[in-house]
Amino acid sequence: MSIKERNVISTGVSHDHGHAAAVQLLSAEQPPTAIYTVTDLLAFGLLDGGRALGVKVPEDVWVIGFDNTDLASWEAFDLTSVNQPIHAIVEQGIDLLRRRIGDPAAEATIINLPCPLVVRGSTANTVIG
Repeated sequence: MSIKERNVISTGVSHDHGHAAAVQLLSAEQPPTAIYTVTDLLAFGLLDGGRALGVKVPEDVWVIGFDNTDLASWEAFDLTSVNQPIHAIVEQGIDLLRRRIGDPAAEATIINLPCPLVVRGSTANTVIG
């Protein structure tokens, strides 16, 4: 499945940018049924912009953020979000830095860490949960 170009917006990552993106996307003749943002902050703005337009989440559109910040679990947002393992990222980064200092010629290392989806009320969690 491909994403239609009309449904892709390049923007900043502030609340205001999310609000403006909501107005642009959700006022379209054929608005998207789901929106994924690159940060929770952008998603919060998108949720607020959707509310201002009378758009219902998750009935009219699903919204998913990325970061799983503390605010995502607040009742006002109830945002489904991808959880970044911040502590594991820091631990792995420090470990890799120590190894690189010990052996500057060492090859680059790729580490994959799990980033689970934390399902909340901004998506119809009976479908994806």
